[in-house]
Amino acid sequence: VDAAYGELPQGYGEDKIAIMTRDPFVAYAYWEATPARLDREKAWFGWDSKLCVRIYDITGVQFDGRNAIGYYDQEVFERVGNWYFDFGRPSHSFCADIGLLSPGGRFLTLARSNFITMPRDGVSDVIDEEWMLVDEEFWKLYGYPEGFRRGVSSPEMQEMVRRRLMLEMS
Repeated sequence: VDAAYGELPQGYGEDKIAIMTRDPFVAYAYWEATPARLDREKAWFGWDSKLCVRIYDITGVQFDGRNAIGYYDQEVFERVGNWYFDFGRPSHSFCADIGLLSPGGRFLTLARSNFITMPRDGVSDVIDEEWMLVDEEFWKLYGYPEGFRRGVSSPEMQEMVRRRLMLEMS
């Protein structure tokens, strides 16, 4: 095997975090924080600060970094890593930051993720009106009874055939 196609690199040299949904309850995040950036930020922010992923619940807000309806901090121990987060909140929206958390509770963002919305936990309430049939399309698709096309049928016959077709469809 050619060495160029061997193993994947430990990191790609950029500060990054991404988050994606797995199901209505769980999301997956992966991140990288470069050693140079960590050393530079810890030098002024505090060497006792810890690497942390902060998850923001941004449901119903136009998120600007300060107006989340809530957040959760998860300390992580690897500068390149991944984690499954069990939110337990279907239909909520989230984003994540990788950053440093000081012992005093201050947070310094190194990178911000994309925004996600968890899928709903249940049957969709969206009804596609596009699939509804108007009477003209119904008769084209299911065929006109012979008397309907030629106008030789009585109104009672038309009503009987219409009811019968509607009962068979429902």
